[in-house]
Amino acid sequence: MKTTRLVCILLITAALSACSQKFAVSINDNSVYDPRPNQTSVRFSDAGLQGCVNRTAQQSSLKVEDIKVMACPEWQIEQIESIGALKSLEFIDLQSNRIVSLAPLTSLRNLRSISVSNNRIRDITPLLRMTTLTSATLSGNPNIPCQQIEQLRERLKNNLVADSCAQ
Repeated sequence: MKTTRLVCILLITAALSACSQKFAVSINDNSVYDPRPNQTSVRFSDAGLQGCVNRTAQQSSLKVEDIKVMACPEWQIEQIESIGALKSLEFIDLQSNRIVSLAPLTSLRNLRSISVSNNRIRDITPLLRMTTLTSATLSGNPNIPCQQIEQLRERLKNNLVADSCAQ
């Protein structure tokens, strides 16, 4: 009985691997793996970010380089390396992910608004250096130093949503 199951599994595996079609894997209509060629060869090391970029490009019929608005809440994104490929990006929603570093955002020359609430951010100095930034949502990141929040608040005024700081 076990041998028959093993043979069946091997035959199915062999048949599937012989297929020349590439496939995508989706969970709840969110692409988590998609090796199919799209308008660009941009690839991200973080599967969540890759899936969100793929979905946004497909829904908007835009090339990755032309995406201006992207919403990726709860995609389990940890790394945003290579996000600089989204050269036209003006707004990004990355709330409720697992992001620690915002440093890769500094390469986005058109970014005006960001929502990164409920992540694991500890340092927002990259946002302080972004001259195009006009609004930010940072609430739910309790480890951001108060001094950094106050510096950003001076510049963004009421366009900054962040947790209260007790210095």
